[in-house]
Amino acid sequence: MLSSIERIPTYADEKHYSLPNDDVERSRLDEQHRALFVLLHNRTIHAPLKNPDILLDVGCGTGAVTIDLSAQYPGATVYGIDLAPAPTASPPNAHFITGNIRDIAGKLPLTYGSMNFVFCRFLCCGMTDWQGYINTAEKLLRSGGWIEVQDMSYRFYNGYDVQDDECMKWVHAIRDVAAERNMDLDCGSNAAEYMRRAGLVEVEVVKYKCPLGIWMKTTNPESEWYGRLEVEQMSGAHYHLIDKMLSGHVKYGSQVKDLQINALQTLIETPGQYYVYYATIGRKP
Repeated sequence: MLSSIERIPTYADEKHYSLPNDDVERSRLDEQHRALFVLLHNRTIHAPLKNPDILLDVGCGTGAVTIDLSAQYPGATVYGIDLAPAPTASPPNAHFITGNIRDIAGKLPLTYGSMNFVFCRFLCCGMTDWQGYINTAEKLLRSGGWIEVQDMSYRFYNGYDVQDDECMKWVHAIRDVAAERNMDLDCGSNAAEYMRRAGLVEVEVVKYKCPLGIWMKTTNPESEWYGRLEVEQMSGAHYHLIDKMLSGHVKYGSQVKDLQINALQTLIETPGQYYVYYATIGRKP
């Protein structure tokens, strides 16, 4: 963890995304992908796709989901789009695009009305105007196509399922700044309403508890790997997130170091503590 904290991170896009984009972060994302697969009961997506031919993974990062979908649906064309350049090695039916979905949607090859499926995951630290994004994703779909959003809400709960994050001063600070920037750190829990407003139907939500540590492994063994990663790697990721989001801020800029320490002190093995990861799907009529 020290190496992930002490490094000087690099970023793919200084304006639009607050987490690093370097070898340490890419390694974390790849392992997180594998751990999430287990947490989600050995599946990547929840949408009931039937013989899809064009799929889109928005904010594809290292390309893990894009590559999974291309293997799961070998007869389909799968696009992955991200602000950072994507992997050079990929299956023949996977294609990566570097750019912002807001700039590229509606243009070849991401034309409106062409997609069977539009997916995104963990965009809470970069996406602004979530309703606008969901509206754009809906336009990309053909009739009968599905949107899936997998994301968290930055709220931590105790063993009694009561919100209990008062000691996490860093959480409240980044929530304040995110709201100023039109980011939604409750996008996981709000995704269903965004989809309904966009006219999607058959909206469904599946919730997963993401523990801080391995305390839940007896009752939910699928959570052990992911919980271990939370305490081993996420404190380092949030250490740099706090610096990126709060440095220079009129209220929190002078508190960055204290808030980074607070994150390191609170993102630890804590029996009973967890946040909720939401998988939300909706279909275009």
